[in-house]
Order: sequence, then structure tokens, then C-alpha cells
Amino acid sequence: MTIDFSEPGKVIFSMLDYIDRLIAETPEEVLKGEGTSPAANHLFQVNDRGTKLDASSAIMYHHLIAQLLYLGKRTRPDLLLAV
Repeated sequence: MTIDFSEPGKVIFSMLDYIDRLIAETPEEVLKGEGTSPAANHLFQVNDRGTKLDASSAIMYHHLIAQLLYLGKRTRPDLLLAV
């Protein structure tokens, strides 16, 4: 995290290095495609026919979500709804 006090009366928080590292760690197949609004009607519907992630994919997914939640709580609250 970078904390910038260069402007009088202003503090700027940045986590660009954290974001770059997060993107670099994310597998290509996760970064492909496009997202829709997380506020869609299907948000809380469970797909019983969906396939479960294998153990390593579940751990990777959990790790990425935890990092995004950390980022959202620290400097990017606009991400929290999407995560």
C-alpha cells in the first residue's frame, strides 16, 4: 500500500502494486470473459446441477476472493458489491 502525503491537506491511498500482483497470480481462464451486474435476479439462486470445483481450484478461488475483499475494504469500496 502506498500512502501519498505530497498534496497539502490531502492523503492518497493506492494499492496498485497489490492489484498488479493479484492479476499476475490469477490464472488466464479466470480473467477471460465479461461480468454482469452482481445485483441480478439470480444472485441468490443455487444451481443444483452445477459442478463443484476440485480442491485446488476451490483453494485458488477462495484465495482470490479473499484478496479482492481485502482490497475493497482498504482502498476500493466500489469493488465490494461485485465481490
